[in-house]
Amino acid sequence: METMLTIKELAAYMKMNQQTVYRLAQKGEIPGVKIGGSWRFKREIIDQWLTEEARPPQRRILVVDDDPLTCELFADVLASHGHRVVTVPSGPRALEEIRKDGFDLVFLDLILPGMNGVEVFKAIKDIDPQTAVIIVTAYPDDGLMQQAIQQGPLVALSKPVSPKVILDTLNLLQR
Repeated sequence: METMLTIKELAAYMKMNQQTVYRLAQKGEIPGVKIGGSWRFKREIIDQWLTEEARPPQRRILVVDDDPLTCELFADVLASHGHRVVTVPSGPRALEEIRKDGFDLVFLDLILPGMNGVEVFKAIKDIDPQTAVIIVTAYPDDGLMQQAIQQGPLVALSKPVSPKVILDTLNLLQR
């Protein structure tokens, strides 16, 4: 049999103030149903909701690199942590994808066929200034890196990149 909780019982279960639970229910931010004049909550649904709320949000991530092994590494690491990942080997393809779908985050190599990473970085910011861009390069002292820095605040990773560095960088950005 399903366990139904009142606001008072749910507040005790979640270790929250009753008024906070009531406000969450009124706003529809917590799964509940109003029966008569009182709110009721199924414990099983609340448990599922709490589990889902504890997960970090899934991000749409674009990886732009002409090295298939680098793309595969990023895709494997990020997808294994629940993110949706698209990989492309060139700047023009990256811009096509961004115009088509939009992304929360882009890992961008600087040396690419078709157009360099700085040109792609500028175009990304023109298309969607909110998209976070992380430069990934084997040549951090290259002139392209200096040009990228002039485009504004950015995060840069040096190749080769380990799975731990990828995840640490992603976690840093989620704070």
